[in-house]
Amino acid sequence: MKSDNTPIEPDAEDMQQVFDEAEAILQALHSLAGCEMVLCDSLDQTLARDPQLAHKAYAVINSIGKWRMEAAEAAQKLLRVALGKA
Repeated sequence: MKSDNTPIEPDAEDMQQVFDEAEAILQALHSLAGCEMVLCDSLDQTLARDPQLAHKAYAVINSIGKWRMEAAEAAQKLLRVALGKA
């Protein structure tokens, strides 16, 4: 905002930067989802021997997935803003 509290209108270059950054965030989150799957697959047999530890480990992995999805939703909103569809 300007000093007189009027909003500053972003230009096309600003919106392109928002779009590019949101796309980069979504790509990183997609990669993280792949890492979560590999981690789960790698731990399945080991954690099957200790149900209490498995519960804790999968609770953490599920939380990471939830936060990843929240971040993806926020990045999708930024994409819509950048495309003028907000």
